[in-house]
Amino acid sequence: RDSLGNGEVIAAGELQRMTAGTGIIHSEANFSRSSPVHLYQIWLYPNRTGLPPGYEQKTFPDSDRLNRLCLVASPDSAEGSLLIHQDAKIYLATVE
Repeated sequence: RDSLGNGEVIAAGELQRMTAGTGIIHSEANFSRSSPVHLYQIWLYPNRTGLPPGYEQKTFPDSDRLNRLCLVASPDSAEGSLLIHQDAKIYLATVE
């Protein structure tokens, strides 16, 4: 949930990109009383200021990342990846 009233549920295996913009406050919470949460949070400074707030969320199936690198975030949304505002690429893999 953020201070603009936006809120999303992120299911297991999903990734979310958030561009906070200026003055946005956000938080994460696990509302389950029985299931633990395993959350990776990575912060990248954007390559420019003044970006509007935005969200993007996507599932990358196990089959796409089993024993191989799957591009999940990039500056040009290559290969269906999430858009990030930085000269960086983030990959995900599940290795047997």
